Order: sequence, then structure tokens, then C-alpha cells
Amino acid sequence: MQAALLNRDIILEILNHTEIRTTWKDVAPLRRHRRDLLCIALSCKAFLDPALDLLWKRMDSLVPLFRILSGFVWQYSGHVLLGSVPSKELTRLIRYAACIREIKISSSHRRIHSSALHRLWQLLQAPILPRLRTLFWDGADLSTLQSIFFITASLVHVDIQISSKPEAVRENHELAAFLDTLADQASSLQHLTVHGWLPQYCIRAFARMKGLQSLHLKGCQLLAHRLAPALPPVLHPFQRLSSLSIDCCIMLDMLAGIHSSLENLEHLELFGDLTLCLHALDSLASRRLVSLSVRFSLGKAGDYPHFFRKVASRFPRLRCFRAHLPSTSWWPPIRQYDFKDVFEPLLDLRHMEDCVLELMDVMILVEDQEVEQLAASWPRLRSFSASHRLHDDGRGPTMLCLHAFAEYCQSLEELDFPVRLSIQQGLPYPTPSSHGLKHLHLADPLGEYAETDRIAQFLIALYPSLNLRAMARRDVCSRTWRDIIEAMMRLRGPVPESDS
Repeated sequence: MQAALLNRDIILEILNHTEIRTTWKDVAPLRRHRRDLLCIALSCKAFLDPALDLLWKRMDSLVPLFRILSGFVWQYSGHVLLGSVPSKELTRLIRYAACIREIKISSSHRRIHSSALHRLWQLLQAPILPRLRTLFWDGADLSTLQSIFFITASLVHVDIQISSKPEAVRENHELAAFLDTLADQASSLQHLTVHGWLPQYCIRAFARMKGLQSLHLKGCQLLAHRLAPALPPVLHPFQRLSSLSIDCCIMLDMLAGIHSSLENLEHLELFGDLTLCLHALDSLASRRLVSLSVRFSLGKAGDYPHFFRKVASRFPRLRCFRAHLPSTSWWPPIRQYDFKDVFEPLLDLRHMEDCVLELMDVMILVEDQEVEQLAASWPRLRSFSASHRLHDDGRGPTMLCLHAFAEYCQSLEELDFPVRLSIQQGLPYPTPSSHGLKHLHLADPLGEYAETDRIAQFLIALYPSLNLRAMARRDVCSRTWRDIIEAMMRLRGPVPESDS
């Protein structure tokens, strides 16, 4: 045991098992983990330095680091750095600053006066956090340019939350300076996320980030600048970009400004206007796309069939497809589509694994044989969810269509599909199968009569691996479906906790 405590690699391996992966929103587990590390550091001299290194690895404030310096004091409304800095204190600060890999800069950092950061920068003649890999900038004060002091060549992930008003962003030279410095110095940067308003000229900075693999502009709006200077073209922009989350309007401006078709794009998330999306998809030359997610707040009913045909024709390798399309009518009658308008174009996507179609207030006429055609076309399907209305005249898929998913989609684990909850009299129950479906939800028309016990027996025989407890815990709006789940639980009998 004593020999093991003298081996630093063994100690680090032990401490790595205590590390937890949480987001910055999960403050309680993070604080509990830090208290545990502090107790470990104080328990044994051999654990002291390794535990402290891990304790400093992820920080949500720089105040503990700067308090190493005796001249770091509170003055009026913020912390400042006064007097001389002893070399011993500076060496200790450098020692622990090198341990920090992830930092969150928030509004609380405004209490650290920018002069303290300037002073440290001059003393160190180097980045304050030289091995920083992840930077979260949540509403920090742009005017002080604090975040520029934390840009290093080792940065891999940057997440910026911009809280300024559009009027302030239009002339936001501080934000432009930060992004340009990222492009100049953060040579290892791979993932960039930006929230908020953006000046139009910031797109050039994104294009200059040579190693960028994912760019997420969440909820961003682009502000045109009529006096923006003409900049030289960027050669080979976004060569490595494989993931993009962006508004359709910004994407069109970006592709037009940098003359790129994003050849290596694999994951794309679009939101905004459906009509603009059709133009944006036309601008893409990438046939490597395997994941497409779209969410629109505006759209014309006539664009829906065109959209599904375009997706199928331009992205034949698509494996994951999620579409949230808005209501096309404020008042009845609700727009009606046929199977050939929505589902049939997608049947050419033979690699489909995950498909989610949220079609709000849309009525789609689908028959059992068409559902069988869909299931046979997607043999790799793992999850499928479609939320649309059934036809008022009683037409639509019945419980029999579930046979098709059990026969053709052997890897299917989640299924959410609207069907008519009716079983013909004299219809034999399916032979017991070994299908591994875990979660099932069948949206039924309101007011339609359903034989709860017969449906429960049908589903238990067809899908014996259903996780009924998890299904019962979900938010189930339909009283009929809740009764069916309860009937299935009675038929199956009590299930041990370990098996559920």
C-alpha cells in the first residue's frame, strides 16, 4: 500500500474515478465533488498535490486563484491588484493557473476590475490560463475585453452568451476583436457556440478559424452593417466544419459571403423560415450529411411536399432526420396531405435510423399497406416518432400496421405513431415474438372506442420487451392509452426492479 501511494500515476487513476461530468447548471453536484476533493487533499500528504490539481481543473470563478496574491483586495465595487507582487506568490499562482482546463466567465467577473487582468498579463507576459481548453463566456462585460486575456493556443471549446441589445451589438467592436483574436491565436479551436445578436462582419472571423469542426449559432440574429469594410476573401473557409447549427437567413449570408458549399458537413441544424430553408439546402454541396434537424416558426403549406422531396434527393446518406414544422392554418379547415406528400419521398433514405416528424395541426392520410412499405424501407430504424392528425372520416392505419415494424425493423427501440385503436372481431392474436421494442406510444383520436384488454393482449404478444414502468411515468395525455398501459401491466404481473 505504501508503495502504491508513492506512485503518482496510481493516485491520479484513483482520483479520476471520483470525477463527475455535469453541466454548469448542476451546481450542487459540482460543489459536492469539490468538497470531496478538498477532503481527499487534506487526508494524506501523498494525495495533496494530485487532489489540488484536480480541484483547480474546473473553475466557475477566478477569485480563488487571484486570492493567492496578497495585493488582490476589494476596493469599492470590485477587486483590484495593488502593490508589488512577491515572486513566491506569483510562482504559486502560475502553478495552479496551469491546472485550470475549464472556466466559466459570468457576470460575477465584473467584480474583478480589468486593471487586475492587465497587471497580471504584464507580469506573466503570457496567457493567464496557459492550458485552458474550454471557455464559457456568459454575459461578461464586453467593454472591458476581459475574455481576451484567456485566449490561448490550447483552447478547444468556446461558448459565448451575448446579452447586449441589438443597438449595442451593431457597433460591438469588442466582440469583433474577441472573435478575431480567437481566429488568430486559438489554433486548436474545434467547437464554437454563440448565443445572441451578431454583427454581420463576424462571419469573416468564423471563416478564418481553420480547425473549426462545429459551429452553433443558437438563437442568433445577424445585424447588417452598412459601413462594414471590404475584407479580403478567406481562402478555403470551413474546410473541417462537420457540424453546424444556424438560422437559415444567417446561413444564406454566410455562404454568399465566403463562397463555400461546406463539402465536409455531416450534422446540420436549421431554424427560421421554411422558404429560406429550401434556398439554403440548394446552396449546400455536401452529400456527406448524415444528420439533419429543422425547426421552423414560419412556413407555407405548399412548401411541405417540396421540402421532403428535396431532403431525400440531396442527402441520400441521411441517418437521423428531425423536423418540427409549424401549423399552416390558424382556422379550420386543417391542411390535408397524403402519404406520397410526406413519407413516400423519405423512403429512398435506406440508412435511416432515427426519424422524428412533428407536424403541428396537419392531417395525413396513411393506410396499413403504406406503413408496411415505410417499415420495409427502413430496416435500420431504431426510433420513429410521428405526430400528426388522423383523418376525420375513420380512415387511417390500424393496429395491424404494428406487425410491419415488428417484422422489418428488428433494431427498433422507440415507436410513437398515431393509429386507430381498433381490432377486428375474430382477428387472431400475433404469435409471441422476441422483438426488443422498449417504448411505445400510440396516439389515438379523441372519443374513439377502444377495447382496452384486447389491445393490451395484442401488444404484449407483439412486443414482449416493453418497459411499461417507464411508459407509465411519461406524460401521457390520453386516458385511453393510460388504461392500455395499466392493462398490460396487469397481464404481465409484477416485475422485479432489476428487470424493469
